[in-house]
Amino acid sequence: KYWQPISAFLGGVVEGFRAAAAPISAAFEPLRPVFQWIGDRVQALWGWFNDLLTPVKSTSEELNSAAAMGRRFGEALAEGLNMVMHPLESLKSGVSWLLEKLGIVSKEAAKAKLPAQVT
Repeated sequence: KYWQPISAFLGGVVEGFRAAAAPISAAFEPLRPVFQWIGDRVQALWGWFNDLLTPVKSTSEELNSAAAMGRRFGEALAEGLNMVMHPLESLKSGVSWLLEKLGIVSKEAAKAKLPAQVT
């Protein structure tokens, strides 16, 4: 009965999460194949549920409302991840500073970035 609003909500969650999480997406780039695999499986499961149950048609206003709630939820989820990532970035910065001061790693090496595709 409520599959259309739920689908609109989840679509909004994904849309809101992508928009809010764009700055941290680069940190998760190496895990993209894993997330793609999981996403493909979830999408297949979602399609199976949609085929299993006949949804009740919802109005455009109801679907827009569900999508907006989903966007807000996705943004909140991404903000939560940002709050987790900030201390990790601070820790990384602190460890780099300490290693530099101890002479274990040079300043240039501490600031070096890996190439986009490491093979």
